[in-house]
Formats: sequence, structure tokens, C-alpha cells
Amino acid sequence: MSATEKLLEDCLGKRVAIHLKDDRLLVGVLRGFDDHLNLVLEEAEEQGAKKRFLGDLILRGSAMVSLGML
Repeated sequence: MSATEKLLEDCLGKRVAIHLKDDRLLVGVLRGFDDHLNLVLEEAEEQGAKKRFLGDLILRGSAMVSLGML
């Protein structure tokens, strides 16, 4: 198991913040991931000048710059 997979395992079921390549910030509960680092987020919100509720979503791993546990 790589260090990245270990980090994701530790974050499962917890609230995370994800910075995307297009400079957006998403916050949600990490529910799952795959070998390509695609993520399943629950209760996701886009943070910024206005909060935008997105609900449950699948985020492509290649769009992600960083991830941190809140």
C-alpha cells in the first residue's frame, strides 16, 4: 500500500478538503476511492465566495491537486 493510499484509508468516513486544478475547493465526506485515486464524496460543497451544495459525487483523481482532512 502506497503512502497516498494509506492517507486515503485514514480519511475514509471523515470530512476532507480537496483543492482542484481549476482552483476550486471542495469539502465533503470521503466515502471511497479506487486505484486511479478517483474519489467518492458525500455531502460535497464547493467553497468560495458563495457555498454551493453539490451532494454526492465522484471526483476524477486527475483533477485533484491536494487533499487534507478537516
